[in-house]
Parts: sequence; structure tokens; C-alpha cells
Amino acid sequence: MSKKREFGEGPIYTITNYIMWFFLGNFYFMVCNIPFLFILLGFNGTFTMEYAVLLILSSLPIGPAYTALLSAMGKLVREKDVNITRDYFKAYKINFLQSLFLWTLQIVIITILFVDIRFFAVNAFGKFIIPIFYGLILIVIFTGIYVFPIISRFYLKTKDILKVSFFYMFSKIKVTLTCASIFVIAYFILIKITSTAVLFIMSVLCFSIMYIQKDLLRELQIKVSPESIENETITE
Repeated sequence: MSKKREFGEGPIYTITNYIMWFFLGNFYFMVCNIPFLFILLGFNGTFTMEYAVLLILSSLPIGPAYTALLSAMGKLVREKDVNITRDYFKAYKINFLQSLFLWTLQIVIITILFVDIRFFAVNAFGKFIIPIFYGLILIVIFTGIYVFPIISRFYLKTKDILKVSFFYMFSKIKVTLTCASIFVIAYFILIKITSTAVLFIMSVLCFSIMYIQKDLLRELQIKVSPESIENETITE
């Protein structure tokens, strides 16, 4: 075994790198969401309207942070290497406005739908309408499964991202359900098994999402219009 193989390309070296990339990516994600974590950890057991508003407002930066982590993990999936600090913050800056807008839109729609559910819950005919609202919430969430990976990889107009994501939600139902299951598993691990997962969970989740969608994103890269340019700032 050559020295290069032993110290530069061996399994221990590779595993160590992945642990470092996952940890740092997760750390940067948390740093970008300090207000949300502060509000979440400060929950005293009483869910008031004021707390709900603070929680929603503080959750808005999650969108850009999540998109940036998807971008960095997507590069890791494609190239097996990443400059996690540079790539994460470049993606955060470049995709900030679009990811913030679409994340906020998603949060607003889901919030309105939950308010509608509470409203109709006290009505006699509510049991016939409430399932529709829950269905709409699932559609919004499942569409988001594709929205942010696409933002992290391509320059596309917002309306095109929504159209493509909505189409993939149904046409790639196996991918949709697999990605949704990943989120559920991550939540179960974090809440039910070990809280130490918080050190790596978002990075591993984003890596899994980008790995599952890698063929889909490659397919989209071929189909996008000529003026839609792949986000090369992350792969340079």
C-alpha cells in the first residue's frame, strides 16, 4: 500500500473527512438558525399565540440555510469532495433571496391551512372539509421536497421551480415517498433515540436527499432551457 493510499485515499481518511464535512455543515446550519433554536429551546410548555408568531418568524432563515446545506451536500454526492465552509456560504449568499421567498411562502400557506383546520374543527360540516386541508398541506410539503434541491443546483425562475417540483411530486412518487420517509426517520432518531444526532442529522439528511435525487437532478439538467445555467459557483 502506497503512502498516498494510506494517508490520502484510505478508508480511515475518507471516513474522517465525511465526519468532518457532516459536522461542519450541520454546525453552519445551526449557526444560521440561532434565533429559531433559541426560541425553540425556550419553550416553557405553554403554546401561546405570541410564541407561535415568534416561532414562525424565527423559522424563516431555515430556508436559505437548508438550501445551502443541500448545495454543499449535493456537491459531495457528485464529486466525493467539498470545501464545506466555502461552498456552504457561497450557496447561502447566492440562493438566499429565492430560497427565503419560497420557504416563507410555504410556511405562510401551511399556517393558513392550519388556521382553517382549527376554524372548521368547530363546525358540524368540518369533518368533510378538514381532510382537504390536510391534503393540501401534504402537497405543499411534498412539493418542497423538490423545490430546495432544485434551487441549490440550478438558476431557474421561481414559477418554473414550482411547476417542475409539482410535476415531480406526482411523476416521481417513489422518490417523493422515500424523501418524506427520510425526514420522518431523521425526526424519530433525533427525538426518540438520541439527542446527540443534532450534531450531524441535518447534514446526513441533506446528503441523503441529494443522493436520492441525483438522477432526477441530472435528468433536469439535460431538460432545462439554454438560459437556465447550472449553479457553477458551487462546483468551481
